[in-house]
Amino acid sequence: MKKNILTLGYALLLVFAGIGIGYLIFGRQGSPHPTPTEGEAAQGVATEYTCSMHPQIRQSEPGICPLCEMDLTPVESGNNDQPTLLVMTDEAIRLAQIQTTRIGSGAGGGKRISLSGKIMADERRITVQTAHIPGRIEHLSVAFTGEQVKKDQPLARLYSPSLVNAQRELLEAIRLKGSSSELAEAARNRIRYWKLPEDFIRKVEQTGLVQKEVLVKADQSGVVSARKVALGDYVEEGTPLFELTDLRRVWVLLGAYEADLPSIRVGDVVEITTPSAPGRSFRARIAFIDPVLDAESRTVTVRAELENSGGLFKPEMFVQGTLQTSGAGKRGLVVPKSAVLWTGKRSVVYVKVPNTSVPSFEFREVELGDAVANGYVALSGLEAH
Repeated sequence: MKKNILTLGYALLLVFAGIGIGYLIFGRQGSPHPTPTEGEAAQGVATEYTCSMHPQIRQSEPGICPLCEMDLTPVESGNNDQPTLLVMTDEAIRLAQIQTTRIGSGAGGGKRISLSGKIMADERRITVQTAHIPGRIEHLSVAFTGEQVKKDQPLARLYSPSLVNAQRELLEAIRLKGSSSELAEAARNRIRYWKLPEDFIRKVEQTGLVQKEVLVKADQSGVVSARKVALGDYVEEGTPLFELTDLRRVWVLLGAYEADLPSIRVGDVVEITTPSAPGRSFRARIAFIDPVLDAESRTVTVRAELENSGGLFKPEMFVQGTLQTSGAGKRGLVVPKSAVLWTGKRSVVYVKVPNTSVPSFEFREVELGDAVANGYVALSGLEAH
């Protein structure tokens, strides 16, 4: 069976199950250490104890490792003189609940990145509705923020002395020089400058009556996100009246940690979920990655754009994003997460040595790459045979 494993090109990795390496050494409190059997004593085989993290530590009686203070596990001293080799009895393996698994070479399969963020209005869809003509506000059609308005919908009505004078000049020019005269056309252009429609000018010319009030209409559709004037205010040309935000498309601002940035690209698709729509997910495409790192959160803002024609997503709403990367170019052995032992800056695994009379495991220091679904990509330290 061990021969088949080699020819298939797999390596056996030790998986330490349970609550951690403490179980490997039977626990510190009340866990009995195996003693030599009568048969072993008769054969003169002495039991040695070693540390699973530091195999170079050897002693003839139970105790703790002087380097990491972990309990020592029994080995058979007569079978091995290599400090990087851990030899264990079948009984010790059974008591420690040690398991092994076969791994094979191949692509890492990509990386699944979880991102947290919130909804924000698309800054390109925010406009400020200004007064195109000076005057006093006589009536407000929109009285509160959050109200939905449509393009060309009346927002306010104002009285403009300047407009009244311009209409009188137009009527006087037509009376003196005719409707086709340069003087009449100059008066029309002054009214057009205030962005009043041609219908307004024709009505003045046809009726001969001066319109004392004029409607201020919305330049675009959107939600009133800010109201900047009140009833009775006198406004000049260009005075901000309302802030309108078009929420039919919104931004999703997600925070990405530095370690995830190499796997994120503009154009990647992110699955978006929100508590307001349980059981549903929405696809958004990354359009921008902030070039500046946030010093407080240590994250970089990743911006995706999301269609919002139904109005489900609202600014400041919290969302979760999931990005599945392809992992292209990152090939190697995929090591199960439970098989990796962390010793400070080092990552360590134990590889089962084939064709041995007593179960033996070789200490290997490995360099790990990206985390994948069930493990890590081993960049170095392991080879498939």
